[in-house]
Amino acid sequence: MSETRLISEAKVITPYIARIGHCSGRETTWEEIPGHQIAMPCTVKHHCALQATHSHQVASVSWYLGEYAQYPKALHITETMPKKPRRRKVETRSYTIVPIDMSYLTIEVEGVEVYDSRADVPCDMQQYAATQKEFAMPKEMAEWFANRGITLR
Repeated sequence: MSETRLISEAKVITPYIARIGHCSGRETTWEEIPGHQIAMPCTVKHHCALQATHSHQVASVSWYLGEYAQYPKALHITETMPKKPRRRKVETRSYTIVPIDMSYLTIEVEGVEVYDSRADVPCDMQQYAATQKEFAMPKEMAEWFANRGITLR
């Protein structure tokens, strides 16, 4: 790990307390789980074994490790999208990454990768390499789209 990356991580990633509600009948109990957040614009890249890598800009992102269904260790992510003009509500998006070796997440700030979810939730996508090759777009077709300025998601 380079020194530049360590310096940028120290400045960018800050501690965060996630409040999780558990409902049982009429009573809701709250649990506080320590996590991390990046409270500045960044790029979130979601790498998937069966689809392409999707990247998008977010205004801020927070995450914490917890349980999910039968998985004792899962990564819960909440993204705050950039505010759109003439909108009052702030748009958020939440999802969970589980250890089934299908996807992982990286976060970049100003072009420097500051977080990789594989450090917390292991992911080895090699078992899906044959499936990727089977459904991959032929090279000629990809060049045809690129020559016409068409970008595919």
